[in-house]
Amino acid sequence: MCASATVFAGYPNIIYTAVGTFGNPISGSDTFRLAGEPFSLSILANDSQLSSFHGPTYAGYSNLLMSGTLNSHLIQPPISIYSRAAWVVMANGNPNHDQFTMGSPVRILSLTLSFTANITLPKGALTTVRNHVFPPVPLAAHMATVTYSDGTNSTTLGLSGTLSATAAGTQGTRAGAAVPRGLYARAPGAAIAEAAPAAIRRQMWRMPERAQA
Repeated sequence: MCASATVFAGYPNIIYTAVGTFGNPISGSDTFRLAGEPFSLSILANDSQLSSFHGPTYAGYSNLLMSGTLNSHLIQPPISIYSRAAWVVMANGNPNHDQFTMGSPVRILSLTLSFTANITLPKGALTTVRNHVFPPVPLAAHMATVTYSDGTNSTTLGLSGTLSATAAGTQGTRAGAAVPRGLYARAPGAAIAEAAPAAIRRQMWRMPERAQA
C-alpha cells in the first residue's frame, strides 16, 4: 500500500531511524509505562525538501511521514504508531555538540499524544542541517530524552540505542507519493494533523538559543 505525494525526482529519500529502549522517568508519572521497553521509529524525508524554517545553523522540516512501534507494560501487543505530521529539527551551531530533535503527534488508543525526542550528538555528526545521511550514533540517557504529553500531563524518559539516517531510493514524498514499504502512514485524523504546527512553532522559538548555546 502507498500514499500519494509530491515526487522529488532523482533526489534520495532519507529515513531517520531511532531504535532502542526507553529509560527510567526523569520527570512525570510515565502513564503508559514505557520505561524499560523497546521502541523503533522511522521518519521519511527527502534530500531536496525545503525547510519549514531555518537559520544559518539550524533548520526544521515538517509534514513528514512517520511509522514506528512502541512497547508498554500496560498494552499488549506492541503499539504501532503512524503519522503524516512528524517533524525534524537539526542544529550544528554549538561548538561542542550538534542537536537533533524529532517529534510527532500520534494516536494511542483514544488519546492523541505528542512525542518529542531531544538528542545531543557529537560535534560533527551533522555535517549540514539539510536532510542528509549519517552513520549510526549511540544514544545514552544523559544525552537523549523523549517527552510525551496528552496536553495536560507529560513524562520525560531517557533513551538508549542508536540514531541513524540512511538513503532509501530516489522517490520522495511530502503529503503522500509512493512511500517505501514499511513507512506507509495511515491518516490518523484531523486532530493529529493540526497538532504539528504548534510543536514546530515551539521548536522555532527555542531553536536560535539552542543553536548558539
